[in-house]
Amino acid sequence: MHHAFFSKFTHDDSTPSESSIQINSQGSSQAWEVKKDRPLHVLAALGEVHAFDQMVQRSSSQELNISRGMFGMSLIHIAVQMLQEELVKRLLHLASSGEFNLNQKDDCGWPVLHLGLHFVEFYIHQHRSEAAGTLTELIEMIARHPSADLNILDPNDRNCYMLGKSSTHRPLRLLFQELEHS
Repeated sequence: MHHAFFSKFTHDDSTPSESSIQINSQGSSQAWEVKKDRPLHVLAALGEVHAFDQMVQRSSSQELNISRGMFGMSLIHIAVQMLQEELVKRLLHLASSGEFNLNQKDDCGWPVLHLGLHFVEFYIHQHRSEAAGTLTELIEMIARHPSADLNILDPNDRNCYMLGKSSTHRPLRLLFQELEHS
């Protein structure tokens, strides 16, 4: 096996570290080895709620807000993209206490709600209605959170209302119409 993606977490090629992704020689099998102190963004992606909670207890607010994954995705971006409902709930709780900023943009300039709205359209196009439904629930949780800024702009100068109301997914259209008028 060789290591890919998180190669900086491996110590050498003969002995894999405990936080590397392993891919077999055909590139078809991926598995995480067990480790207690994976980075927060990895825990968010894997949905490891207990380990995430433990790591959050040892982390400062600044660490929570600067922890980034690929393309500079924040913890909430990663949890939403990976459909990790429990982690989204935990991050919303941290946002309520002022420890986490829901309105962060990734390195490409996308706020989490905008990214989620685009993923819903992708899932609908791919006939993945269960994923679209789960993501719709996550988007609603975030959009209704008091600290969510629905006027934040994406790289194309569109806010959440514009994107949500133009969604092909009726529940999202209705949600953002309601939120705009409340």
